[in-house]
Amino acid sequence: MENTQRDILIAFANEYSDFCTQIGVDINDVIAAAATKWNFSQVYPGLVGGHCISVDPYYLLQKASDIGMALPLVSMARKVNENKVSKVVDRFLKRVRDLDATTENKKILIIGFAYKKNSTDIRNTKVANIVKELEIQGYKVDVYDPLVNKNAAEKMYGIHLVTKEEYTHCHYIGILEAVPHDAFQNLNIDNSISNLTLKIEQLL
Repeated sequence: MENTQRDILIAFANEYSDFCTQIGVDINDVIAAAATKWNFSQVYPGLVGGHCISVDPYYLLQKASDIGMALPLVSMARKVNENKVSKVVDRFLKRVRDLDATTENKKILIIGFAYKKNSTDIRNTKVANIVKELEIQGYKVDVYDPLVNKNAAEKMYGIHLVTKEEYTHCHYIGILEAVPHDAFQNLNIDNSISNLTLKIEQLL
């Protein structure tokens, strides 16, 4: 129940964030204001991956279906959170095209591959979905995450992780910091690598 509750709360945060984007308001300011009330559940928008929150609701939905019952709130929360990947990709590519709509450069660097901050776990990481969506749209995507086992990423997703030495010799049309590991705080991206670097928080 607790994991499903968290999934629903994150879905609400994601939906509210979309609303704030449309009206030009910073969702973080809204959350900070709401948090002045002592019993506010402080949940931020984000991608929902991993082997718990993004999985457990499906067990509940299946059991409900087995007894002929629908759980529309749980089902809709899953759809909202799953659709967040496509929205992140669309917003990222819009910023890329706004910067240079005529470039033939199709290389993108994604920093971070684990399903959450400061983790080595890549089970059901939504960064893999971002990579796949970008590739479907014709982009060549490199992924860098020194916390993640390269062989595991290759085996589970068919995604090759590059080294720092490899990506520093490339030029990318855009860089997305998908997972804010503490190890990336001092990661200085030179303009010779890319003119556009975005944190995923800017796209949620």
